[in-house]
Amino acid sequence: MVGLRAGFDLGGTKLTGVLLDPDGEVIARHTVPSPSHANWVGSTVLDVLRRMLGECGGAESDVAFLGIGVPALVSHDERLHGATHVSGMSGSSLLEELRSAGPWSAHIDNDVNCSAIAAIHAGESSFLLVSLGTGIGGAIVRDGRVERGARGFAGEIGHMIVVAGGEECGCGKRGCLEAYASGQALTRRVEREFAKGRLPELVDPQRPGQAPAAKTVVESWRKLAVAGEIVQDWAFFLALGIANLIEVGDHAKVLIGGGVSASFDHFTELLLEQYQQVMTPARLRRDIPIELVPYGPMAGAIGAAFLDAHRKA
Repeated sequence: MVGLRAGFDLGGTKLTGVLLDPDGEVIARHTVPSPSHANWVGSTVLDVLRRMLGECGGAESDVAFLGIGVPALVSHDERLHGATHVSGMSGSSLLEELRSAGPWSAHIDNDVNCSAIAAIHAGESSFLLVSLGTGIGGAIVRDGRVERGARGFAGEIGHMIVVAGGEECGCGKRGCLEAYASGQALTRRVEREFAKGRLPELVDPQRPGQAPAAKTVVESWRKLAVAGEIVQDWAFFLALGIANLIEVGDHAKVLIGGGVSASFDHFTELLLEQYQQVMTPARLRRDIPIELVPYGPMAGAIGAAFLDAHRKA
């Protein structure tokens, strides 16, 4: 069992871990709710690691590398900045804590960069990655290399403004793409419509006072008019953001990742339609492929397990 790799993806609502054998095959996986504060992230990661090792009969001494993707800005020196979804992440000593906890080497990176690394590992080489989860993240990859920018913060696509003076975003700005096209934005819209007495067809009889899950609404958009209205508006803003990014970077392909990508088959056709309406034929970029990231919602954790090849100390 020597030479195991452990990868972790810390999201806004859940922490996912995977354990890979020396051939890169997943031999264990485990998901728990995300800790609410950075102080508990390290201990939670180690607890998940031990559970996975117990499942496959491994020991901590078998782990050669541990990587983690976090929803934060990660500078070139692997310091954390600007985290909004987990309290206390900015300035956290998480990496030092993980490195000192066992015999493994460790690296940390932005969670979406980790998803991009998983796609590179699967054979993709040049693409724009759009990660849809609690927020919206992005990664830009050219010739098998993640573009990090001058400070290491490249790819924060969720915070480009798509509606001047629009809804307030968690980052403090107004009108960000994340405020309109993230999973959290979709949930807020569903809750607003439910409060108006709409979407009664999707209410769980066991929880009549609770709004339906955003996932349920996405999967029902073709059948119900209100669900269709909600999801079409959401897909329009997502398509608008993608079109803006294609104009800037002329990317060959778009990959969709993050937790919302679990419903990709239900909205991909609509997203392509909305994109083609935004991007006119004259722009010569109308037929861009939009595909699911390899490994789907597991991409962040799997990519984190290969950070040592992409994130040098």
